[in-house]
Amino acid sequence: MMLEGYADGMLASNSPKVEQWIAALNSFLDTLPDMEDEPREYIVADDKVQVRIAGRFGEFRVSDLGRWSPQSTLSELK
Repeated sequence: MMLEGYADGMLASNSPKVEQWIAALNSFLDTLPDMEDEPREYIVADDKVQVRIAGRFGEFRVSDLGRWSPQSTLSELK
């Protein structure tokens, strides 16, 4: 997978798994009053997704995305 980026609602990814995971995470974040307007950035590179939300950062392997729920993803961000 080539380096592709996502910011505030515009995803360029050729992986439906990644797109579904990011959509689920965004839907969850939109329900949280203190997170709905926070900038979000997702970078898909090779087999990893880098996530930066409200200054918090995390990196997830694409092959492992199925085990991360939106809630657990948010709790894993540093």
